[in-house]
Amino acid sequence: MRTPRRGVLAFTAVAVALTLVGCASEAPTPAPSQQPVASPSAEPEAPAAFDPEGGARDNLAYFDEVVRAHVTAGGDMSNATIVSLLTSAGWTAEQLEVTPDGTPLGNATDAVSFAALMGEECIVGQWNGEYTSAVVPVLSSGTCLIGTPHRVG
Repeated sequence: MRTPRRGVLAFTAVAVALTLVGCASEAPTPAPSQQPVASPSAEPEAPAAFDPEGGARDNLAYFDEVVRAHVTAGGDMSNATIVSLLTSAGWTAEQLEVTPDGTPLGNATDAVSFAALMGEECIVGQWNGEYTSAVVPVLSSGTCLIGTPHRVG
């Protein structure tokens, strides 16, 4: 038969053991967090510029900048305007192609594609209410656009 004294001793021994274990395994103190170190800010990117010696990829950002600025300003996207815009930005008329901007019945087309030939690649832009562009290889015909685009120069 157990005596209350043995029960008290067992309980006390367990309590002391748990207390000692708790003291011995203190939780690690977290290290102070590192404050972010300010890195030198990058130089602001120079605005894109036309590089007549560069290829299509070299001039894509400038092509996009010129067309987007024109569109944002509410500029007309007719063939004549596109050609004028791109020639004033540095491309020659001989480099440019555009798709028709009107149907045989005199209606405006839903989309106008235009391209600048640069070496073995072309920058092709398209306006259909939104502007998109891409660099593509020159076609086997030596042109940039499929079909019968209007060669400007």
